[in-house]
Amino acid sequence: MKVAQHLQIEKVVHQRAIPSDIENESCLYYSESKDIHIDILNMDLHHLIRVTKKLLANESIKEESLINKVIKRLKQ
Repeated sequence: MKVAQHLQIEKVVHQRAIPSDIENESCLYYSESKDIHIDILNMDLHHLIRVTKKLLANESIKEESLINKVIKRLKQ
């Protein structure tokens, strides 16, 4: 099931509108495996979860690298 479909179900179940910044704006993710940009609303939910985990892991690695660089400079 696509993320957009989940949002429509949530709209009905919770009787609340989908926030306009989610519904009216595309949010593209670059798929390295497909070499294309994909609107996250057209992704299956489990793919979006995998993408989120991947991006969070990459961000964590970047933060650790930055911290190590700062520590190295402080020791000089």
